[in-house]
Amino acid sequence: MKASEEENTPISTEVLLQNGFTSIITKDFKSKDIDLFRSLIYLIGRNPYERNVFTERKIRELADFSPHNYDPKTFDIYITEVLKKIAQSIFISDNEKKLQVLPLFSYLEYDYEERCLTAEANINLNNYLDIKNKRKEFFTLNISVNNQLKNKYTKLLLPQLERWQSIGKLTLSVQKLKELMYVDEDYVNKKFMQKIIIPAVNELKPHFKNLKVEKLKDGRTISRLKFTFTPIQRISDQKQRQLGAPNSINDAIFNFIDQI
Repeated sequence: MKASEEENTPISTEVLLQNGFTSIITKDFKSKDIDLFRSLIYLIGRNPYERNVFTERKIRELADFSPHNYDPKTFDIYITEVLKKIAQSIFISDNEKKLQVLPLFSYLEYDYEERCLTAEANINLNNYLDIKNKRKEFFTLNISVNNQLKNKYTKLLLPQLERWQSIGKLTLSVQKLKELMYVDEDYVNKKFMQKIIIPAVNELKPHFKNLKVEKLKDGRTISRLKFTFTPIQRISDQKQRQLGAPNSINDAIFNFIDQI
């Protein structure tokens, strides 16, 4: 697709992605870095077989760059810095049969003169990006929701809830949550709740109806957190029915065990 054609293409805010995309390492990313990174993931999810060219305006729109006090040179510097981080991102698939470690992109280019970004997914990711293969372990990434969030930890919690949006329930150990949100395992659980989890939940409440978090204890120690919300029917559920894939509690249980 040419940049001029892409410029006028309306943006759909949702795309199906394999569950493994929720655990791609973004440890050194700032909040705005996550916006651009997930925007690129969203784009290759929509067009996994194409070399996509995106104009400066489209990049700013997708990654929610503010038009206020905008400076092209500052924008160039930011893009080059964050692309260096994104270039190191990998997708990991680990099951009983094999472990796969795959770079996300085979081609990333930012043109300083045209101010356009070209991105192409690693061809070896096609099995994980092709809609025909998204039968069980997939979720709906809503890039619009991601880009409305301000807190980095909220953005890191978001895909975990999106992964279980059709069930409306997620229970994770505190240790696992700290790992997913890049919080030191020695960070006091009480502060983890007060400083990270509660603010993240509060910011996500407008996007997950009746969202609540419950502390589960072993004795006096908070060992797990249970998130509950009204199940959300999005394109993942619709596509699942189209593909004739099961949507059972058993699937949810096995996915939960695998995640823990």
